[in-house]
Amino acid sequence: ILALYSCEALRAVRATEELQKSESRFRKILDTIPIGIVIVKAESFEVVYINPTAAKMSGIDSQDIIGRASDVFSSSKNADLVASKAETTAPTQGTLFTVNGKVLPVLKTVSRTTLGGKDCVMCSFIDLSAQAQAEKEKKKLEVQLRQAQKMEALGTLAGGVAHDFNNILSAVLGYSELVLLDIQDRSDPLFIKMQAINNAGLRAKELVE
Repeated sequence: ILALYSCEALRAVRATEELQKSESRFRKILDTIPIGIVIVKAESFEVVYINPTAAKMSGIDSQDIIGRASDVFSSSKNADLVASKAETTAPTQGTLFTVNGKVLPVLKTVSRTTLGGKDCVMCSFIDLSAQAQAEKEKKKLEVQLRQAQKMEALGTLAGGVAHDFNNILSAVLGYSELVLLDIQDRSDPLFIKMQAINNAGLRAKELVE
């Protein structure tokens, strides 16, 4: 009986050691990934782990938050970021309000997990600020492109109108010059009027150009 108990105790110790090693490897992985990770106790909302990425994004010193409830992650502003009763959820877009007053668009995932034998909630979130800025720049470029297309269309229209108007002006100038050649007396009122028509046509031609 003593041997049996000893074997069971040894297996329990080894299992505990393996669990601790597994959790240690788990933490090392979470410490290095470029995704914000926050793990809180499901009942008390006490923070049991926050990785460097999450601490940097939220503006929190990880040493000051471990072991107590976080105002950042339990506040009404961030209530949708971590839900203590949430099961695993699909990635959805949300908002992270940092301690510095910044608002970060994030892609969040909430899931249930166990850490140190405690029922916990793990929230992972990816900063989408760069993507949001890129989308903003894309929309700005799209507006500029549409404006350029409008100007190009207007330029094509103006070019077509100018070409047709030049054809009309050519007739006006040509016939006015022929009439001026036919009039010998430059003091003739008709000559003066025709000269005015010709001068107006020349100004119109310059304006079109």
